[in-house]
Amino acid sequence: MRYQDPHVLSDFIGRTAVLILMSMFITGATTAQRPAGAGPPPVNSPRLESGERDARENALRGAEVDAAVEKRNQQRLEAGIVQ
Repeated sequence: MRYQDPHVLSDFIGRTAVLILMSMFITGATTAQRPAGAGPPPVNSPRLESGERDARENALRGAEVDAAVEKRNQQRLEAGIVQ
């Protein structure tokens, strides 16, 4: 089989080479990205840690206050029964 235009074969080889190089470039670019499921980077903020600590302390204080109120109500109830 003979080609009528000698440039057809060289065009085919050139385009194939460009296609291979482009696919290698795209493959390299996509594999350099973060893996799926890695998620956003972690937040390392001292304010965030301080806020979380304050929230835990406030929750504990709230539990202490609730227990103190419960105890005070129990004492008032017992004092009312004694009178």
